[in-house]
Amino acid sequence: MSHDEIIKEEIHRFSNEEHIEEKKNHLWKIILGIILLILIILYFTSGPFGLSNIIGLLGSDKVEFKENGNAEIKIRNINIEFSQEVYAELQKKFNEDPRNEFKVCLFGKKNDNIYYIDSMTVPYVYDESLVSVTSDICPKEALIPLHSHPFNNCEVSETDKVSQAYFKQINNESVGAVMCAIDRFILYG
Repeated sequence: MSHDEIIKEEIHRFSNEEHIEEKKNHLWKIILGIILLILIILYFTSGPFGLSNIIGLLGSDKVEFKENGNAEIKIRNINIEFSQEVYAELQKKFNEDPRNEFKVCLFGKKNDNIYYIDSMTVPYVYDESLVSVTSDICPKEALIPLHSHPFNNCEVSETDKVSQAYFKQINNESVGAVMCAIDRFILYG
């Protein structure tokens, strides 16, 4: 093989590698463009809360059912087990007016990081809307002050965090919860 042939072969090999790199870069641009397009579509079509719905869904948990029929959610190191009756009441409450938030106080017992919920009450509600619920505070015996967020909005607001921090001073064992779909919850505080 002559010196010119070796140079031509190397140039050809180099240009093929360059062509492959160009195709890889082009493919990555297409993939990123598709992801960006999906995010834009989700932002404008996922309800009044936009992209925050997706972010909140990532931190929430879908209800699973135990052999005894009780509903259970597991988020991080906390498990909450709802009696069948309480879970049925929560679903009923969520479906009564799915466009407005509601508030309930959940009671039961706590063993380590497992909350067994066997009863609930509804505090006096002063105002409820798409984005807030104003009510009396739960009694100090409540383990979980729970409220809803319509439209799969599982994002915990700053107001939610402040309210739970206040309630935590009343009952240090409590954890805040948001019911953001008929079968989805997020815990905080």
